[in-house]
Amino acid sequence: MRGVTFIEILVVFAVLAVLVTIIVAGFGQYREERALAGDTERLLSTLEEARVKTLASTDLYTYGVHLQNNQFILFRGSSFDAATNTNRVFTISSDVEISSWALTGGGEDIIFDRLTGETSMHGTITLRLKKVTSRTRIVSILSSGVISSD
Repeated sequence: MRGVTFIEILVVFAVLAVLVTIIVAGFGQYREERALAGDTERLLSTLEEARVKTLASTDLYTYGVHLQNNQFILFRGSSFDAATNTNRVFTISSDVEISSWALTGGGEDIIFDRLTGETSMHGTITLRLKKVTSRTRIVSILSSGVISSD
């Protein structure tokens, strides 16, 4: 009768370690991808909320979204004021950042017109994973106010 040798036990542990490493890496990548998708969806819904509130003339204001690298802010009024207590701040996941935005006229605010829902600040917003800079999602805002994502 033959027993299990120390080397056989080491081989089994090495195989298990490789498998665990692959599984853990896969879950980490999945979590990051979900964070990117979730932050993109929150940005889309916040932009749409600003447009709908503007069209409905909620509280007789126009609404907009202010962009920063690690957050975006839903605000009311014709310009962004960081000190206003009605601002709603949405912090982006620590794995994701708004890497760039290219809006007509420059700036970091998208404000919608009250009667039409259109915006003169149309363009694109790019969100990306910080660790894998090639993984991006692009949000497009047309001059008509229509918002979409790739």
